[in-house]
Order: sequence, then C-alpha cells, then structure tokens
Amino acid sequence: MGVRTNILAVTPLTAERSTCAAAGQDLDGMLNFAAEKVADAIQVLTAINDFLPAGSNKTTLASAITSLT
Repeated sequence: MGVRTNILAVTPLTAERSTCAAAGQDLDGMLNFAAEKVADAIQVLTAINDFLPAGSNKTTLASAITSLT
C-alpha cells in the first residue's frame, strides 16, 4: 500500500477523536486533508514526470509516485 492509501485506511478510535476534539482539532478532517495533499503531490509529480526523458530521474519520480499512491 502507498502513503495515500494508508492514510485513507486509518479509522480513528472514538477515544482518539475525543482527545483531538478536546484539543480543538478534527482528526478525521486532518486525515482527509493529509490524503488530499498527498494526492496533490502525486498529481504534480506525475505532470513533471510526463516531461522527463527516460533515465534515472524519470525512474526515481515514478518510484516516488508509486509509493505515494
């Protein structure tokens, strides 16, 4: 599984939600926001990779995209 998939798979426990809420935070919202940011990074890296010629940089970015997915 990639980073985004792992973030989306997190199901906070009631106690974890309560702890965050007591601190004024929205745990579910933060997890969704993090997943959105990872999705944004995937989109930008994919766009960059589309313009790179074959080689080590393209391979490195393709690997990063896969791990983030």
